[in-house]
Amino acid sequence: MAISITISAKVARAKKDCKSGFGLCDITIEIEFGIRARLIVDEENQTASLEFLTLPPGSSCGEEGFYVDRNVALPQKAANCLGYSNVNILRGVYTYDTCKSQFGTVTGMQVELLNRLEEK
Repeated sequence: MAISITISAKVARAKKDCKSGFGLCDITIEIEFGIRARLIVDEENQTASLEFLTLPPGSSCGEEGFYVDRNVALPQKAANCLGYSNVNILRGVYTYDTCKSQFGTVTGMQVELLNRLEEK
């Protein structure tokens, strides 16, 4: 099982409400247990691919269908990093291609990109 630890921090000063200055502010640590994968979103076509970085459990050689049984909302931070307030992967059966990468890639996932964030 993969363990992912993400440490995020804002470089600013707490005494300046974390808006300016050179220091450490608003640190968060996230620990996740599960499979590692890279999500790549194509904004123009509102699709995504999921490239597995480790062997996904339940996969088998020649497997063609990857099932998303219900819409899945990305965590808020992930959606924000993509430039949206919300990003949903829509339910459906998507192609799992074992030839596209070492551990396989799911392609053509439909995504819903909601409320584009304004650039600061």
